Amino acid sequence: MFLEFVDLLQRDKKEELFKQVFNRCHAAVAVSHEYEKAKAHSLWSFDERYHEQGIEILYERFSYAMAMIADRFHKDCSELYSWDAQKKTLTFVTFLSGCVDEVFKRSIRDLGFDDAVITYYEVYVDDAFDEFWDSHGALKADVIALRNSFYPEERIFLHGFSDSDKENMEDEYLRTCNRDFLHIMRIYKRWENFDVKKVLTDTKREYLPLMIKLFVSKPKEDIFADKPSAKRWQFWKS
Repeated sequence: MFLEFVDLLQRDKKEELFKQVFNRCHAAVAVSHEYEKAKAHSLWSFDERYHEQGIEILYERFSYAMAMIADRFHKDCSELYSWDAQKKTLTFVTFLSGCVDEVFKRSIRDLGFDDAVITYYEVYVDDAFDEFWDSHGALKADVIALRNSFYPEERIFLHGFSDSDKENMEDEYLRTCNRDFLHIMRIYKRWENFDVKKVLTDTKREYLPLMIKLFVSKPKEDIFADKPSAKRWQFWKS
């Protein structure tokens, strides 16, 4: 799949790349949403705030998962076109991030957020990031403890780790560690009262594998196919 995406970019088939990425996002989000709804239906029915929180955290988890997809794309692209890998990856990440936002807006609800996939992929650490974690020591300890609960053989791509994490390579460790910090920070800033360890455990052990596998699986439906209902999806150039 990733090599096919690389090939489409190499041949400048950007519209086809967009459609393939969108179809995969659309299918993966639909199943992820149904999965979340089945788990939390009683809470969502009880209080709209739980529903809102559940959808927002689902968006964060899906954006995190797609950042992992972008990491794997970059790895494969670098092996084939090392001189142009970063440029191709940025194009792919831009398409992927836009597709995720559009699918959530059209299929679930407009959360008012944009470009979370890019944010998770770049994991930009600035002064605000450092200041937040300097002032939330207990929260930071929870994230580190949860990461350390993974055995070396569990520190794999599907759980939000890089291949180099198992070898304790500092740069890669910091990158994946900061992505977990970013994930919790973004949720905490909107929903302070939540079980940090449970949310991050569920993200890494349950949702990331589910969402990554759903995206990698070939979608059963082409929503851009020539049919009346497809008209509403003709937006990629807008």
